[in-house]
Amino acid sequence: MIDFFKKIYLNLTLKEKRLVLFFLILFLISAFVLIFIFFQKSTISVPKSGGAIRLGIIGQPANINFVLAKNQSDNILINLLFAPLSKLADKIEPVNDSNLWRLRLKENLFWSDGKKITSDDIVFTIFKIKEAQDNSLLYPFWKNIEAERLSELEVQFKLGEKYSFFSEILNNFYIVPKHIFADLPVLNWNLSEYNFHPISNGKYIVDSINISKSGFISEIILKINKYYLEQKPYINQINIKFYPNQENLFKAFNNGEIDVFPFVNLNDFSKLDFKRPFNIFSFPVLNYYGVFINQSKNLGLKDLNVRRAMFISLDRSELVNKVFNGFSNPAFNPLPWFNDFKIENNFNLDEANKILDESGWKLNDSKIREKKIKDTLIQLNFKLHVPDSEFLIKTADILAESWSKIGIKIEIIKSGPDELLEKNIMNRDYELIIFGNAIYPNFNLYPFWHSSFIFYPGLNLALYSNNKVDDLLINLYQKLNIDKNQILNNILENIYNDYPAIFLYQPKYLMITSKNIYGIKELLINNEEDMFSDINLWYLKTKRVFK
Repeated sequence: MIDFFKKIYLNLTLKEKRLVLFFLILFLISAFVLIFIFFQKSTISVPKSGGAIRLGIIGQPANINFVLAKNQSDNILINLLFAPLSKLADKIEPVNDSNLWRLRLKENLFWSDGKKITSDDIVFTIFKIKEAQDNSLLYPFWKNIEAERLSELEVQFKLGEKYSFFSEILNNFYIVPKHIFADLPVLNWNLSEYNFHPISNGKYIVDSINISKSGFISEIILKINKYYLEQKPYINQINIKFYPNQENLFKAFNNGEIDVFPFVNLNDFSKLDFKRPFNIFSFPVLNYYGVFINQSKNLGLKDLNVRRAMFISLDRSELVNKVFNGFSNPAFNPLPWFNDFKIENNFNLDEANKILDESGWKLNDSKIREKKIKDTLIQLNFKLHVPDSEFLIKTADILAESWSKIGIKIEIIKSGPDELLEKNIMNRDYELIIFGNAIYPNFNLYPFWHSSFIFYPGLNLALYSNNKVDDLLINLYQKLNIDKNQILNNILENIYNDYPAIFLYQPKYLMITSKNIYGIKELLINNEEDMFSDINLWYLKTKRVFK
């Protein structure tokens, strides 16, 4: 057959031969294009295992174990090396409507040295937290909780009181291996080789560590933990490099020494100027800032209409753009991440001025509103206390400018954190104060808004007292078989209608990466280390597979 076509081709003229070659090439190109189109339509791109990334961190690890961890470097490494107890659990449930909870571990869980993970490790971890006492940041919460082994895989927790959020606490609780530390006093753990080469149970394990003669840890190299039960990471290796400050970290990224680093210093937003192409990922934080109002310090602040006018005269979208270049969410309530309760941007200067006019607050010659209350002329002239932090001072300046447009004068008083605590917060000596509340677990408003926390060391900076809200908060805190969404809606609606604070914004932490890292999801997080919670889903390479 080939000889037949060859004989025909040789008998063709030169022009005919060129024409045949042209159509043959056209056919091959068309066939290739059709095959390519078919392949593209019949397949999808999926992550492929392989590669390594270099992660930059500020500071030095001191204790890569959950019991004694104290700094951010420790916590990031723990997140990468250990799995939270909630991920190890097959079941977490309360015992009736009591202060007892039971947890059952999944089958076939192993430490990175091949030893089985059991309930003994959980009981041991809590025992060691108590042994460490004030040397463990976990002690205040766990000191009154008893853990009892029920079987190899089951443990029972006895809480000091009913606590409906207990299962969420286990999302950030990590265990340590009893078979490694059983015979070692907890305060000697930092002397053990396992302090920096831990036996872990998470996505990665420590492969090697570089320590200079001076004791500075320059790099820790992680590799995949073959015993990790869940989805194993796509990225084979993480080289963690440590830097003394943000400036060195930026320089390292620009020089191509690292591929990714967390960026959480809100004062340094303006320094995001890199020579190297990069991606920014923003992670909303379980935290909000607000202006908390002490109504007892000024008769003007007792007027709900004054507080309402202050609330709606603030353009929060403009505020977050000016302070954070947009990397923050406007906040209208103390749970800006609770999507069931939404308030539209109600910024309205005209309405704010109208409210004050109709409430009898008139502008004087100095453009400050005033009103006679019980034969006393009260001016809307308030002192705003603010921590001496760049982004908060900038926020205060914007607030003062905004409220001047409705006839309210603001005097900004800056203080260092110690002075603010001892002079103002402890004594509740302020009219207005800018402060941030970190909410954990996600919806636990109890310590911030229940009236029992009005006095120091309570966290109710607005000195808020509402009997209905108190009852709802206790139900939310203690009861399990309730409609939490409905209760949260009722709490937030009451707080909103009372205007005890001017809610400002929900910050975001940033992650800066090179252009070739994929699969990063912008999660709602509690701490910096939570940015790495799904690092097992990050990838550098892809492949195509049939659908």
